[in-house]
Amino acid sequence: MDCDFIPYTYRERSSQRGAMKLRASLVGAMVALMVLWMTAHNRELATAEAMLTDARQQLTQVDILLTRKGAMEARRERLARLERLVSELRSPASPVVIMSDLSRRMPESVILTDLSIESASVRRFVHRPPSDKKGTPVTGATEVEAAPLADGTRLVVRGLALDTSDAIRFSASLEASPLFADVQMTLRGSGEWGGRQGEAFELSCALPRHVRSAS
Repeated sequence: MDCDFIPYTYRERSSQRGAMKLRASLVGAMVALMVLWMTAHNRELATAEAMLTDARQQLTQVDILLTRKGAMEARRERLARLERLVSELRSPASPVVIMSDLSRRMPESVILTDLSIESASVRRFVHRPPSDKKGTPVTGATEVEAAPLADGTRLVVRGLALDTSDAIRFSASLEASPLFADVQMTLRGSGEWGGRQGEAFELSCALPRHVRSAS
């Protein structure tokens, strides 16, 4: 018969101590795993936050560049308009130059009452009431304009001169200008405008090619 001199309680306590050590080891392993996971997760979060911050900075730079691009485009458009304006003003066919030369060549005894640009392509369809010698339209009568001018667009000015010689001098001055061609004058007889008496006239001039194309 075998005799067991080790108390039963000792064995039970030893078994409990072994189980507690095992549980403690498992808990420690779990804690270590959690610490490692949190460390890796924090690193990933830091990397993601850094990438997000960099993306926000890049987006800000893009917005700044787009704003600068818009400002530069607007400035380029203003410069292009200014360049076109300067080019037109420098051109001898500029409307500004045309009007300036017309005003400079007009005698002081002449006043203009009307100024228009007529195109040969539409002139044949314009109906205008005929006028008497004083330039007054005749009621109840109409007449079709003459056949269109073959040379294209023309500048037509109407006005009053102190006498016929002033109108002729004005026509001759325009004929001498390099900006006008084929100057044709029509005397309309005595007329009145703004309380001023004079000789009514009409001048028709062919415009330079650049002005015709612009109109």
